[in-house]
Amino acid sequence: MAVDEACSNVIRHSYGGECEAAAEASHLGFLVKITERAEELVVEIVDQGAGFNLADVVKPELDEPTDREIEFFVIDKFVDHVDYQRGTQDGNRLMLTKKR
Repeated sequence: MAVDEACSNVIRHSYGGECEAAAEASHLGFLVKITERAEELVVEIVDQGAGFNLADVVKPELDEPTDREIEFFVIDKFVDHVDYQRGTQDGNRLMLTKKR
């Protein structure tokens, strides 16, 4: 569920909702890499779109959360660790780690 939400966020926010095939799109798409280790599963999502500042993402107020707050709440609840690096050599990199 966290990976689905994260990929949806790339399409919705990083690429402005555009999800056409790479040959027709104005962006390069994004990469999803899954690494299975004995103690954890790591999913890495790399995109070339508009990044964001992870420090600006706040825990949602459950009374009236924004859509963006709910998106990160879902991701945070399904994984054990979230790491995000904006503007790396490869692009924006989101790492989701789930311990076994």
